[in-house]
Amino acid sequence: MKKIVVLQSHPIQYHSPFYDLLSQQPNLKTIVYYCSNYGADGNSFRMHPEVGKVPNWDISLIDGHEHIFLENNAPKPSIFNGFWGVINWRIFSQLRKDKPDYVLILGWNYFSLVYGALVCKLLGIKTVVRGDNTLQRDDKLIKGYKVILKKLLYGYMLFPLYTKVGYAGESNRLFFKKYKVNDNQLVWLPHAVDNQRFYRSYLQNVPNKRTIRSGLGINSTDFVLLFVGRLIEDKKPADLLLSFKALKNAHLLIVGEGPYRADLEQIVEAHNIQNCHFLGFKNQTELTQYFSVADIFTLPSYMDTWGLVINEAMNFKLPILTTSFTGSAANLVTPENGCTVAVGDVAAMTAFLKKLASNPDLRESMGEKSYEIVQEYSYERLAQNLLALMA
Repeated sequence: MKKIVVLQSHPIQYHSPFYDLLSQQPNLKTIVYYCSNYGADGNSFRMHPEVGKVPNWDISLIDGHEHIFLENNAPKPSIFNGFWGVINWRIFSQLRKDKPDYVLILGWNYFSLVYGALVCKLLGIKTVVRGDNTLQRDDKLIKGYKVILKKLLYGYMLFPLYTKVGYAGESNRLFFKKYKVNDNQLVWLPHAVDNQRFYRSYLQNVPNKRTIRSGLGINSTDFVLLFVGRLIEDKKPADLLLSFKALKNAHLLIVGEGPYRADLEQIVEAHNIQNCHFLGFKNQTELTQYFSVADIFTLPSYMDTWGLVINEAMNFKLPILTTSFTGSAANLVTPENGCTVAVGDVAAMTAFLKKLASNPDLRESMGEKSYEIVQEYSYERLAQNLLALMA
């Protein structure tokens, strides 16, 4: 029997169902090492520096797979305290005890994740690191001498530590190529959500679409836009508001909380924007009803290295409007299922929204194409590609 260990900062709602699936694979033992119990500490709420106090996720994060919570030995232990906020010395002794064939490491943004790679190198354990940094964002943020320093650090010190490097999509692959990762070291480990769960929710909610809309004060024939995410400036929700303003018989649902909410509400008031609904934070099981009543999903972001919420929306057969800075755009969004615009191009966003608002048949065909595309980005495909490394 093969054995794989996953090294991850803390339980994440997008990843846990995948570990459950891995645990069900024949002839494979899966153990997840969590470097922090953030979000799974038994409390009903968690604190987020941008959002404040929010409920913990209402789906199971740890029950379906074997896991270990490692003590965080950092002087100021927190996943929000940067690289040095997560230090778990027990990784060495635990790996030496468990003797896995492979270790999947989720990122390199904490000391423990890099330390884990060094320990594996010392113990002769194969590793695959998975990240989702994009070339576009890296080129925008890293300038001058920092480019040289980062190429030295990443290209000659960090990435050579790993047996394989997993890329989520094309923008991420180009990022790794920039830092001298060879093609034979790269492996496609697609970003995915629980497609089956979200599609089941779609089927359950479709018969109730008119009722849900009515509860929100929305007519069955109105055009409904949906935004889901933290309300921060980098996600560019203000651009969406300005695009939405030009539409008639339309509603904008904004799901999420964050420090930018007050600014957005001021924009709504200043521009006299009608039918904009600020719905606040919604948990995983609540969220699906808003996907179900929407006609299009929008993410005009400047900062999402992938944007897994787009995967979620595509399972509800929604067209997608996003920007070229969103990491998933290169793989998930085509002219057949949506539109990708430059960051801040409000005119292009408005034109596309007007086009869809006046053409229900186009919305339907684009939604069907979204669903078709996202099926390739599944936990099953991710498991298949990961297990192929261990064959």
